[in-house]
Amino acid sequence: MVSVEGYTFDRQKLTVPLHLQHMIPVDTHGAMQRIRTTAMVALHHLKLIEKLHRKRHQAMCPRSLIEHYNLHVESVERLFNWKSSPKSHDSSLTPVSKISRDVLHFHINQHAYDAYARSYTATLEMYISGPYKEWLDAKRNFEKRMANAGLSEKDYHEWQKWWTTVFLAEMAKWENQLPKLALPSWEEAIDEIHQVFLERVEPGTFPEFYISSDVQVHGV
Repeated sequence: MVSVEGYTFDRQKLTVPLHLQHMIPVDTHGAMQRIRTTAMVALHHLKLIEKLHRKRHQAMCPRSLIEHYNLHVESVERLFNWKSSPKSHDSSLTPVSKISRDVLHFHINQHAYDAYARSYTATLEMYISGPYKEWLDAKRNFEKRMANAGLSEKDYHEWQKWWTTVFLAEMAKWENQLPKLALPSWEEAIDEIHQVFLERVEPGTFPEFYISSDVQVHGV
């Protein structure tokens, strides 16, 4: 199985069950293999894009400002990795304390985020027109071949049941992630951090979350 944030993909469900394998015409075996190959390639690239998408808050600080960048990344990771309660289910354990605002140092710059957004968008578009399209084309080609394979109504119904409820249902787990990979605007990305800040950082008066288009340093 392949575990990705939010879903678990089971590769075993890509294998046609033994009792259905005889239904696939010999000249269609290559098309079935291409489906499995393109699906795994598409999933692999999707995981890479998901990782890149999760780096959006770190990308708000220019890498050229090494000291500030390291502080910013450390603060983002501390903020988003915070858990409200211990991993143990022991109710007697003391809840985890909120983060002290003194250890958080955010340094944000719109130019840095815009550059990241352009690169990310180009990568996502290449994925959709490349590996993802290849998977869709392979799927359509195989479905067309099976529809014209001359199977009996009973066999075709049995095949379609597995194809839709097992194989395609497993594919849907990662395909459904695509709409979630749209990148938030600069203002929306700031708001994401701000909302999590309010939830996870010790209460108290803190300065406004400034928006800058210049290479400047701002703290929250």
